[in-house]
Amino acid sequence: MSFKLCYFFLALTIGVNSFAQKDSSVPRKKKIYENKGSSYTLISHQEIEANFKKTLAGLLNEQAGIVVSGAYQPMGSFTNLYMEGCLGGKVLILLNGIPIWDPSSISDTYFDLNFISLNEIEEILIYRGAQSTIYGSGALVGVINIVTLKKKLEKAVDISVVAGAGNESAKTLDAKLWGTKDKVNYSLGYSSFGTDGFSYAQDTTGKNNFDLDGFKSYLYNTQLEYKPTDKLSITAYYLHNKYKADSDEEGFIDTKNFYYTNTLVNKGLSFKYAKNNLSLIGNYNLCNSIRDYHYSSSNSEYVKGTAKFANLIMQTSFKKSISLTIGIDYRSGKFYNSFYDSLLGASQNKYPATYQYGVYTTINYQNRDSSYLLVLGFRANDCKQTKMATSLFINNSYRLNNLIEIFANISKGYLTPSIYQSYDSSIGNNNLLDETILSSRLGIEVTTSTSTHKVSYFQNNLKNGIDFNSNTGAYSNCYTLTSWGFEYETKLHLSTHFLLLGNYTYLAGNEKDISRQNFSDTVSYSYLIRRPKSVVNCTLTYKEKYSSISLSSRYVSSYYDIGLATNDFKLNGFVLFNLNASLAISNRIGLLVGIQNIANRTFHDTRGYNSIPFTAICGIKVSL
Repeated sequence: MSFKLCYFFLALTIGVNSFAQKDSSVPRKKKIYENKGSSYTLISHQEIEANFKKTLAGLLNEQAGIVVSGAYQPMGSFTNLYMEGCLGGKVLILLNGIPIWDPSSISDTYFDLNFISLNEIEEILIYRGAQSTIYGSGALVGVINIVTLKKKLEKAVDISVVAGAGNESAKTLDAKLWGTKDKVNYSLGYSSFGTDGFSYAQDTTGKNNFDLDGFKSYLYNTQLEYKPTDKLSITAYYLHNKYKADSDEEGFIDTKNFYYTNTLVNKGLSFKYAKNNLSLIGNYNLCNSIRDYHYSSSNSEYVKGTAKFANLIMQTSFKKSISLTIGIDYRSGKFYNSFYDSLLGASQNKYPATYQYGVYTTINYQNRDSSYLLVLGFRANDCKQTKMATSLFINNSYRLNNLIEIFANISKGYLTPSIYQSYDSSIGNNNLLDETILSSRLGIEVTTSTSTHKVSYFQNNLKNGIDFNSNTGAYSNCYTLTSWGFEYETKLHLSTHFLLLGNYTYLAGNEKDISRQNFSDTVSYSYLIRRPKSVVNCTLTYKEKYSSISLSSRYVSSYYDIGLATNDFKLNGFVLFNLNASLAISNRIGLLVGIQNIANRTFHDTRGYNSIPFTAICGIKVSL
């Protein structure tokens, strides 16, 4: 047995042994989130704070069933999030429960994870399985809800400042101000980070003196909640992030003076009204994404996308066993791009706007002793490009006793074609169909007073996948995928001071697409690109009252990367170790340390590009 997996099987053995702890005092966990009965993972505020200066992509990359390609590359790099075997662009990102996406991207649901700093996040919820019934297009294989709203507001003024520095000339400053006064809750945040970084492209000889690819970002975030009565709350929010990243255009090739500046401006209003057993929720969100590429002194590109989203949700209950949710939503997107070339001059492309309307309903049934939960949902959606789409789900969970709960879910999801895929003048196709998926899941969760263990089997069948078809010279519904596997997640309190978090994902699947070798035949591949079969994540934390230290490790088995006009390339697996620590000097001052790739291991998660070397950053936190 490989030593690389030893720590996983040790954790698994400890977890299985803890099943025997009969603790009848453990209550059934309350289903407090909107899509009740779904399988989800909660990343708490404490866990987020423990990952000092890790990126959002890096944290998500450590969760069961998720691989984020590009998470280990220089900051600002393009990231592609894969969940449970499905290609990137099949997971919908939510910001405080509201879909957020860039309509100028190739995929209709892509969101740049570089725009959100962990310092601004309160918690993260990961829902697995098709979630289109509640969240609409793009929630093919799951949704990730990033919550930035502060939950615990106790004083009129709270202030937190973190400043730090590290190798690669890294510098960081985070400041937050929040509080509550009378009927008003507020929070203000500022975050900046800069680093010289490392070369994006891989220098196989080590002698070509590739330049460093640096990164600088600035983020402003503000939220204001007003409660005129105890039944009504109104919230306004604004998020502005701008970053500049140096890069290289191709693997193995250094590109001088290539950089891009990306900007996100997200703002909106929401309200919540609750009286007796009736509640109403409404949201309006406007998101502008700007990408400005400087390829060279004579070649540049500017892209601006605008996305709008609005919804209205009504929730009510009948007696104690049945609750009903009815929602309607609207989303639209548009974008344009312009090019400048010193020889060809300037040009501009303005793409047609798209829109969607949807209506959905869910019914929740819970029996008298709350041991059984059944949730049914259905959505009808009208889209400008593809007209009518439908989705549904059936979620079941049953508590056998105070320790064991089993769950079974089946759901259908969809993804509408993007503006670019439908309307690009060269390779667009306005006759595309929606991508559809049938997702199923079966699992068991065991909870004792000292541990939680969850094992899930999943299967996804995706049809009408959209990809570029070299036979037609345009996008077409030429891709299909079947993926299956299982996930194991554990949270184990070894003692008063030691906590073990771990997960293991086994993934298998096959996909059918236009050949990557001859670009004409339709070929079935028995492996998945950039999606390894086995991934293990494990974190051991020692915690005192105000101080902690954690050692985390990640094992990734070998996997394939894409080859064009040649066979796909097999990349070696790797093991990575990281360390985080916090030391309280007083109840207001603390020291923070974040170290990634402790062993300075050389590895490549994408062929032709470098992955993170040893990086360390130390900071001081002051709370007032």
